[in-house]
Amino acid sequence: YQRRVHGETARAIYAHALTEFPSKKGLWLRAAQLEKAHGTPAQLDQLLKKAVKYCPQAEILWLMAAKERWNQGDVAGARSILGEAFSANPDSEQIWLAAVKLESENHEMERARILLAKARQRADTPRIWMKSAKLERQTGAFAEERRLLNQATSRWPKAEKAPSEHSLDVISKIWLMTLQSELREARADAAQDDSFPPEERARRSRRRMEELRLWYTRAYKNCPETIPIWIAAVAAEEQFTRDAVKARTLLEKARLRNPRSEELWVECIRLEVRTGNDSLAQMNRARALQECPNSGRIWAEAIEMEPPASKRAKSIQAIKRCDKDPRVIVAVAKLFWSDRKFDKTRSWFSRAVALDSDYGDAWAYFFRFEVQHGTEEQQQLVLRRCVEADPRHGEKWIAISKGPEHCTVGGCRLTTEQILKKVALLCDMKGYNMQ
Repeated sequence: YQRRVHGETARAIYAHALTEFPSKKGLWLRAAQLEKAHGTPAQLDQLLKKAVKYCPQAEILWLMAAKERWNQGDVAGARSILGEAFSANPDSEQIWLAAVKLESENHEMERARILLAKARQRADTPRIWMKSAKLERQTGAFAEERRLLNQATSRWPKAEKAPSEHSLDVISKIWLMTLQSELREARADAAQDDSFPPEERARRSRRRMEELRLWYTRAYKNCPETIPIWIAAVAAEEQFTRDAVKARTLLEKARLRNPRSEELWVECIRLEVRTGNDSLAQMNRARALQECPNSGRIWAEAIEMEPPASKRAKSIQAIKRCDKDPRVIVAVAKLFWSDRKFDKTRSWFSRAVALDSDYGDAWAYFFRFEVQHGTEEQQQLVLRRCVEADPRHGEKWIAISKGPEHCTVGGCRLTTEQILKKVALLCDMKGYNMQ
């Protein structure tokens, strides 16, 4: 009945079922979804009031009720619902964080800070400490951010084993935020070096690097499978010592702890490219493809490295191995773009986003292509489809969406459209012979 939009009949069935089984959370959820699809906001509000009365420990019902009030513009009403939710679930991490998000998104930073301080006492989970540090970073209170991160890493030093190299647990994220914080402080400290005599500058540089090494060593020892931490350590060595040997040694150590890591192999290749060691970059590429022959990420990197004259041959090899990987498909689309075969370019970009609509970099390249060579209608179509897909992954995409300057306690402050347009500016065609 619900599928046929027979709202009244479905509502009557749910009403009868809920009189018989008022404590069934799943029934209340399905009834709420019906009201959301076919009822009015007032009807949904009334239903959720009854739902939390009969299922006070069902966090999801409280959160749904508060979110609906917030979506209607009733911030005070949402705040009141979450206040009642606290009474029923005083130790709920989800409810505490929902209340913090409500306040921070409405620019009530002091309220959010007070809530987080209480949450650290009552719920006291790594996620709450991470969100507390994010709030301080968001408001520019970097010293307090560092204090919270240091306490959190002392209390929960060891990360859990991640299901894949692309997923991070909360403790790994806390360590990564700690490294980002220390790197930011080191950069600020380095910016003052010019005001000191040469000997003092050298001493400050040594001290700074020793402190960074202490931090990143602690981080990778506690999170040996967290690849971004190893890469952050390499970045610290490159930036502050310009020592390719130390950076290379770190990557070798990382690969011993994480064999067959695509991300580490790509970083090994890029390190040699950045240092101008083309022969070692080529050797690393060959070793990477030997160890991970079906890695679309490495094949896409291989295509990017090839001279324009041999990109086509490398693309054919990549397609034979990884014809379902969006990174490889994007690399091929860029090849057609460089040849000014625009219909084929559009077709291959369409194929990439169809294979994985969550891969934001494909949407960004697609959008940039349409801005340069498509019509206004074609640009808007890509933009609209990207917003509907709401992608969350991609190296360039995450650089913007997860960038500290854009992150808030509640997530990224930018809309999908804003992220897309910013990432599109990063999508260059370096290495391609544009005709």
